Amino acid sequence: MPTRYGTHSSNTLDIALINNFNFPYDITSISDLSSDHNPVLLNFSLCNITHMDKTRAFTTCWSAFHKNLDKNIHFADILNINNPHTLEDKITQFTDAVRSAHSQASKPITRKAHFYTPQHIKNLISLKNRARKLYHNTLNPIYRTEANRLQAHIKKQVKIHTQHVWNDRLKALNTRDNSIWQIQRNFRNSKSNIPTLTHTSGIATSADQKANALANSFKSNYTENKRLDNFTNNIDSDVTSTLENFFANPPTTPLAPTNTDEAYGKNLGWLPERQIHWSCFSGHSKGFRPGLDQWTHLQTDNFPAPLIHIINSYLVNRTYKVRVNNTFSLPHRVNIGVTQGSLLGPVLFNIYLNDIPSHPQTMLNLYADDTAILATFKNHKTVTLALNKHLALLENYFNQWKININVEKTVAVLFTKRIKPVKPPTLYSTPLQWSQSTKYLGLILDKNLAWKHHILHARDKFRHALRLIYPLICRNSEMDMYNKVLLYTAVLRPIISYGCPVWGYAAKTNIKILEVAQNSIIRTITKAHRYTRNSTIYKALKLHPFKNYIQILAKKFFANLPNINNANLMNLENYTPQDDHKRPRRILLDSYNPP
Repeated sequence: MPTRYGTHSSNTLDIALINNFNFPYDITSISDLSSDHNPVLLNFSLCNITHMDKTRAFTTCWSAFHKNLDKNIHFADILNINNPHTLEDKITQFTDAVRSAHSQASKPITRKAHFYTPQHIKNLISLKNRARKLYHNTLNPIYRTEANRLQAHIKKQVKIHTQHVWNDRLKALNTRDNSIWQIQRNFRNSKSNIPTLTHTSGIATSADQKANALANSFKSNYTENKRLDNFTNNIDSDVTSTLENFFANPPTTPLAPTNTDEAYGKNLGWLPERQIHWSCFSGHSKGFRPGLDQWTHLQTDNFPAPLIHIINSYLVNRTYKVRVNNTFSLPHRVNIGVTQGSLLGPVLFNIYLNDIPSHPQTMLNLYADDTAILATFKNHKTVTLALNKHLALLENYFNQWKININVEKTVAVLFTKRIKPVKPPTLYSTPLQWSQSTKYLGLILDKNLAWKHHILHARDKFRHALRLIYPLICRNSEMDMYNKVLLYTAVLRPIISYGCPVWGYAAKTNIKILEVAQNSIIRTITKAHRYTRNSTIYKALKLHPFKNYIQILAKKFFANLPNINNANLMNLENYTPQDDHKRPRRILLDSYNPP
């Protein structure tokens, strides 16, 4: 960690040399002083920590929670709520009281685990300590030699014992208690510490500074985009008047109130019944503030009025915090948009873009915030003309609804073997230069649709995932072979087979790259001899070779196409595949993978 922060660079001036230090320690650069040279604090403990407690696991005394909540909440003044601001304050007070009562009645669950040391290792440690004591008392070099010999022998025995414990753990893994999935998840989800961050206010080194720096950087995601200066549509006044008229009155078909039993949950049942009895709000729709522009989409699509009010209350007065380790940043308001990770986020986004314009000469494909426009013509100039017409409609739509498009991340790909350059389409008066490839929904599409870039990317991704769980499925692993094969089929094989109905017709040399990757790990799992045939291994494991497997997936995919409710998929050409034509349905032919 840097200990000096200059104007242009940071340097490490303090170095701690540690040799054979078997106790836990941590080194921290203290940035509280005004000097640009930070002192370094080395903390260590002489107690060997064998288990890290789960700080996020808590146990709660619900009777104490009941008493604390009874003291903190007073609903006698609940009938005095007569405006939205008072309602919001009471909701905040109630939420804080519940959290405070739960925090006071809860404590973290601690588990003390200690490594088991076999008796023969303990005896060796006693002999080593005795030899060392005799050496200090007599200064006889014979005892020093004996102590060093015993120390080396102890290290060897501890290593053997640790390997035996690991092998026993691997042998005990199974799918019934999900232990096999938990251990592979621990291997794959390795988290790294956030490095020192540089932001507008300076350098963030501590967890608190990093959390606030990240929170400030997210502000731009929740601010309203500005339109172009030449925009003359009066959509803002229309939307504002519509929202004010809608939210000014309660819904015409109010939802029926729930009774106390329906409101109780597993933990909500511990709330005092005397206090819940007073939780009856009249005219609750008055507490909702006008929403955002996309509320007009809900109204024009004839959504029920009560549902719109509920979604409005879900979106307004939202805040977010950033957590780094166990430190939270200051709260920030979400002025516009939907917080990431919310359950309603994808649904509301699809409603918001439901009226995105289309064009008869192009195909529009939407998946979340990934948008693709496809135009197919024999004349390359017609392709550019069709794309420009559709992009012009989208520009007007994005300006109208204040959607900001990053032109630098917008890519245009011309799928052709033509070498002569073609004029590219334009977006916001910026030419979109033709790219050699692009990534869409996890597939890398190159201009020739040879799929070599995607196959190489899938192989590298497969190798990275393999390295993470390699200790579990390597040749020296004592894990059961059935579990090894299960890990491969559930974790690794989906990486190289993703999207195979689309790219399965690629050249044999490209498909061979993924075949070699699968054959290599299968031989490692089975500890196969170098002269054992791959076909024999697959037959013994009852697994399909790679080409057989992707052909099975492709047949299921194309057979299920008529049942998929997607206009673009339903309009695909239903052609008859041929051996001499490299098209996706060629993978369905028996000649694709002859016996």
